[in-house]
Amino acid sequence: MVKNVTETFLQRIPTLSERELLDYLHGARTFKPEAVAAALSELQRRGHAFTPAELEAVRHWHESREPQPFQAHGFLRDAQGPRLPRIRLVSGLILATGLGSALVIYFHAIATASPEYELEESKAYLRGMEVIGGKANLLGAEFMHWFTHLWQGVNLAYSIAVITILLAVGFWIINVHGPDASR
Repeated sequence: MVKNVTETFLQRIPTLSERELLDYLHGARTFKPEAVAAALSELQRRGHAFTPAELEAVRHWHESREPQPFQAHGFLRDAQGPRLPRIRLVSGLILATGLGSALVIYFHAIATASPEYELEESKAYLRGMEVIGGKANLLGAEFMHWFTHLWQGVNLAYSIAVITILLAVGFWIINVHGPDASR
């Protein structure tokens, strides 16, 4: 499909007027580099004289539009390399949000904590689990008990704090020391 579009475009170039071809050069930033190059070569074929400065400007613009190897541009990176202040800002926001949330959860959990009796911690329950399923059943139940308690009360605050620190450090490492950090 792309080949047909390119062939159709190249067939159309000789039919354009000189004014239309000059529009490709003057509005070069709005057209694809291939279109600008085709318009330039057609104008030269027709005998239009260009000053060396005009040719250099078109060549320079055309080279700046050449596809570059993958580079992460945008908010965190630009062509000169990492933008450390922005990376610091985002890392700080991750830490502040996560640790702030962990503090709120921690203080709320302490304020609403009440001692509870848990059946899973009784000796009779543990003995019954071992008799029914063996040591593997007992270890699996203990693991599930531990894992579900990570997401409740004070343990939830600790879990969020650890995950937040890991996310912030991971974000920092990837953006400062990642594979394209040297660019």
